[in-house]
Amino acid sequence: MRAFVADSTLVQTECRERLKQIPASTRRRLSSYAKVLITAMLELSERHPQLQETPVVLAT
Repeated sequence: MRAFVADSTLVQTECRERLKQIPASTRRRLSSYAKVLITAMLELSERHPQLQETPVVLAT
């Protein structure tokens, strides 16, 4: 249980830092799952610059 809580806290902290690139009004409307997905996409685009031009659509 402790590992899960620690991992969750780390993920939330990492998400918060990366999501600062997105306007606050947009961040407030995102679900926690969408925030994790966007954080992953931001990290991928940092690691692989060719992905920066790839459109990403989150739909419910």
